[in-house]
Amino acid sequence: MSVPTPAVPASTVAVVNSTGQYVNVALTGFTLTAVLVNGVQVGTTNTSYALPPGGSISITYTVAGTWAWTNPIATSYTPGYSAYNTLAEGAGYSPLTVLPYASHAEGGFTGLAAGVSN
Repeated sequence: MSVPTPAVPASTVAVVNSTGQYVNVALTGFTLTAVLVNGVQVGTTNTSYALPPGGSISITYTVAGTWAWTNPIATSYTPGYSAYNTLAEGAGYSPLTVLPYASHAEGGFTGLAAGVSN
């Protein structure tokens, strides 16, 4: 699902995300002093910023650049999957015919596991 990109507002003027979905706001070519999301400063550089549905973003700048709003899931999301389900393979299924399962740190894939203790 595409996301409409609104016009770049004047410096310090907030724009509300009325798309109903999370968006990434990629800033390019600005001379920035602050980027605020929901009134909280989240950065000072040209990069991408997450903006929740109904949230606002404002940019304090001296030189205007461009911005692009995109839906991170619809445009470039690629989940990390292992090659195959090792339990299914052990049961005699070919790795090419079973569904993949989400990767996690216990399988050697870092950054996706959550610690649990009892």
